[in-house]
Amino acid sequence: MRPRPSNNGFRMLLRQTTRAEHDAAERAFAPFHESPLPHLAWFLNCQYTALHALARACDSATGHSADLLPMLTEALRADCTTHCTAPADLARSALPNLHPLAVDYLVLGSRLGTEVLRRRLSDATGCAALPCYFEPRDHLMPWRAACEDLDAIKTDSTLADKIVTDTRSGFELFNMAARINPLKSPKTLPNSYIKTR
Repeated sequence: MRPRPSNNGFRMLLRQTTRAEHDAAERAFAPFHESPLPHLAWFLNCQYTALHALARACDSATGHSADLLPMLTEALRADCTTHCTAPADLARSALPNLHPLAVDYLVLGSRLGTEVLRRRLSDATGCAALPCYFEPRDHLMPWRAACEDLDAIKTDSTLADKIVTDTRSGFELFNMAARINPLKSPKTLPNSYIKTR
């Protein structure tokens, strides 16, 4: 379905047009949002599965998230090792071919939410040291550059259609990650995550 023209630019239209998929992905992680600490390992597994899939679904290394995405997947791999978990992996044949700007929108946009999660997790759980994935990273400049590129796209163009479709497919990767990683509540966390009083 072709997006309707908008006076606010394509990025705002992309946000509006993919709101249902975004909200569905948020609901998929409801166990973590409702009770972060018991579901932390599961959440990290899911994020690795989804971000690793995004990295493999985009052939281009020219996107604004090209530097950040490998750092995030590496941090998540280390976190999963700390938790002694093995995240599920999506088969390459199951992955769509995503436009770099769709990947940028998903990866860089998600970092804004991760900053909120980091503060909530730290405040709510009293963790002394959070997983590597939650470490602050320089994402604002790439995010602004991606926003400029998105807003330069004509809202009624074929490229706009492609990015909307690919963004929806990208959100579905997060949904799939939540479904294929077993939802378990670990009884203990690594000592480094527990604040000593």
